[in-house]
Amino acid sequence: MAYKIDPASLHTIAKQVVGRPLQDGELITRAIELLADDYPDLVDPAPGRWVGSKAGGILGKVRFSTSAPVIFGSPTGTQGFSGRYKHVNIYEFLMAGRSDSHDLDSDDTQLMTLSPGERTCLERGRARGLTIHPGS
Repeated sequence: MAYKIDPASLHTIAKQVVGRPLQDGELITRAIELLADDYPDLVDPAPGRWVGSKAGGILGKVRFSTSAPVIFGSPTGTQGFSGRYKHVNIYEFLMAGRSDSHDLDSDDTQLMTLSPGERTCLERGRARGLTIHPGS
């Protein structure tokens, strides 16, 4: 499947902003600037509005810079269900904090931990239990 925004490019951008301050907005601002530089016809670099979101029991804030990617954060941490998407892969690129997940569709009981600069892909049709730690 061809993507308008290449997952490898998103991963590169996520790694470039790791370590920048999250509290003053520098990390998110710089990530969006880099996205807009790479995809000027798809990403609006203007400051956006954060919107509260609860999906699958996962509570946090989202900011849309285009139809995709979505920037999600949880200052207090949250847990829930990833969702199950029939037609798309869902890529996660962690820029700050920590995310733990486990596969709900297999006998695997291992916890998968994602750290800043790392990425994962929830393949279409699959689902995970998810813990997003504070500051992620």
